[in-house]
Amino acid sequence: MTKLYLTFFIILTCTIHVSSQITFKGCTGVLGDQDFYLSNTGTTDDSGDIRNTYETQPSDFAQSCPAGVCELRIIWNTSLDRWEIQLDNDGPLNSPDYTTAVMYYNTTPSLPNPPDLTLGSWVNAEGYCPETITTLTGSVQGNTLGNDEVALISNVSIYPNPSSNYIVVDGLTNTTTFNIYNLVGMNLKNGKISNKEKLNIQNLNNGIYLLKLENGTTFKFIKE
Repeated sequence: MTKLYLTFFIILTCTIHVSSQITFKGCTGVLGDQDFYLSNTGTTDDSGDIRNTYETQPSDFAQSCPAGVCELRIIWNTSLDRWEIQLDNDGPLNSPDYTTAVMYYNTTPSLPNPPDLTLGSWVNAEGYCPETITTLTGSVQGNTLGNDEVALISNVSIYPNPSSNYIVVDGLTNTTTFNIYNLVGMNLKNGKISNKEKLNIQNLNNGIYLLKLENGTTFKFIKE
């Protein structure tokens, strides 16, 4: 089987955490008209910014495609500052080599998960996939903002940071939903919050967390 090569450099942690999933369909000339399901298998640390990695699981090359058999990965490339959807079509079994090709990339630095089709642009990498992505759903970041939501994110900040008891979101123009994630993307707390309302974080373990508002604005804070 002929293998297509495109050089790229990655940093990938080896610890596996399966907690969320992405559904992908695209590049149908290579992958076929079918869905691929990718699970969270680790994280990439880009100078303190933690982004999740997603891979087709199990990586046993059981899903056939026009290129032969295909395994996919979505990962943040720290060298090129971009999200990449990568392909391996010939193994080795249970240890994919994703240097086969980069199919698409997106330079939007979303946290902790990759952007969906509304956030930035997923670009055909080196002409490898002329067909557009038709499905990218699940654990992805979105950016569908209305006029009211755009006003919401102006001059928004959080304090105190670090904190041991609570954090306050300042600058909200209306009540908004929130989610708190740990650095492997697990949702630990959610609800609604108003401007300058105290958000209790006493039950969180000491560490670094991400506070994401409903419009996609994300803050990193430290619980101590």
